[in-house]
Parts: sequence; structure tokens; C-alpha cells
Amino acid sequence: MLILDHLHHRLHNNLPNETPLPNGQKFDLLSLALLGVNSMADKFMEVTSSLQAIKFDSADYVCLKFILLLNADVKNLSNLSHVMSSREQVSQILAQYNNNCYSNIPDKFNHILAVIPDLKQMAQHGVEYLYNMHIQGKAPHATLLMEKLLAKRRQNSSI
Repeated sequence: MLILDHLHHRLHNNLPNETPLPNGQKFDLLSLALLGVNSMADKFMEVTSSLQAIKFDSADYVCLKFILLLNADVKNLSNLSHVMSSREQVSQILAQYNNNCYSNIPDKFNHILAVIPDLKQMAQHGVEYLYNMHIQGKAPHATLLMEKLLAKRRQNSSI
């Protein structure tokens, strides 16, 4: 979700790769979006270009965010059928929207869905990197992101 959010802001709010801090140093926003795994920068730029080429807009972004959140692969999901039907509804809405508003961009809907594996791959690399940094004592322990990462690790190892 963090990577998708950064992509959206980069495309629509002209978010730069880095921003100057008051002390003169530069803060690397792209590195933050990639959770510190700078080796993914080329893939990130490729996905950015791909979305830019199909005129990825705010409606696409919101629908894609819902599609990612409505994940039927989550363990111990109490209402799988509701999640699946909701995801299908959002997908249909996105397909309709693209057909109606972007008929000049053939297959825009499928191009949007095609970035999901890339987003997941970048996120997984970031998670692994953060976990390794945590194990080495090089990552802060008391952050929401780290708490979620460790909770997910514990849940996956107990299954």
C-alpha cells in the first residue's frame, strides 16, 4: 500500500525523488517508498512509466487500493465470500469506468491489474529487507510498521 501511495503521489502531486531538509541534507523519498531497498528503483520507475502511459488517475488509484485491500488470501478470514464478491464488484466498476472514460486506451483495465504482481514483489522485497535490518538491530523497534511486520511473521510461523 505504501508503494502504491507513493506511486500515486509521484504521478499526481509531482512528488520528487528527494526533498531538502531544513539542515541542508536531502531526504530520499524514493528510498523511503521502497522501504530502503534501492535495488528496486528501476522496477519502481518502470511501473511508474507504465501507469503514466495509460493515464492512471485518482479513480484508478482508489479502485486499485480497494482491490489490494480486498485480499482473499488472508489467513483466518471470517467472510471470504463477502471479500471476494466485494473485490469483484470493485473490479467491475474499474473496468466499466475505464471502458467509459478511457475508450481510447485499449485494455487499460488489464494494464492496471498487471502492476499488482510488481507491487507485491516490491513490497515483499521491502518486508524482507526491513526484517533483516531488524534482526541486525539496525531498524527501529517501536514503529507501527515494524510491529505489523513482526506480528505478520509470528502469525505465519505459528501456522
